[in-house]
Amino acid sequence: MKLSDYNQFMRRFSEDFKTVFGDDAKIFQATADFARQIHARLDRDDIANLERSFIARRKHGELMNIAVDYPDREADFAYEETYGYNWPLVYRMMGDWHQQHIDWSYTEQTGLERPIAHGVSSAGVAMRHVISLLFPGHPEAMTRFKCRFTSPVLPGVRLRTVVWKTAEGEARFRMVNADAPDSKPFLNNGIVEWDPERA
Repeated sequence: MKLSDYNQFMRRFSEDFKTVFGDDAKIFQATADFARQIHARLDRDDIANLERSFIARRKHGELMNIAVDYPDREADFAYEETYGYNWPLVYRMMGDWHQQHIDWSYTEQTGLERPIAHGVSSAGVAMRHVISLLFPGHPEAMTRFKCRFTSPVLPGVRLRTVVWKTAEGEARFRMVNADAPDSKPFLNNGIVEWDPERA
């Protein structure tokens, strides 16, 4: 997809979203804005690396290092939010129409309790959380966002994104079930970096 086509799609998506949801569209605006920035800079080396696979991919002929070291202390920040039951319907407008995200009878056949959230939606929620905690109101300051999907998010679950600030302009994060924090994380091996001068 050409960048001009992508930008046109995102503008149309934003307009449609605001028509349907009104002021609630603000909650996704930072994610949409940053997605445009990512697309515009994809040809640059690891400016924003979102791991979209359960399998480590190769880059420049070498296995990517997906493991992240977390500080041995309690998290510095946390953000909690319940994933809305209607959010998968919204994220279908991004182009992923797979029935696992909306069809209860389909997901029951696959052994899942109910439809699951889109991966990009789960990452977008975590992205919004870290922006709010670390450089609120300045999504353009972000220079890197990396995470690994380790468990599907079910709509209706209360999410908690926990963040450890490791340096100026750098932090580690993971997203877990707020009501079962010791269960397998939804997102793990998370790194976020930002330009403090722009925050």
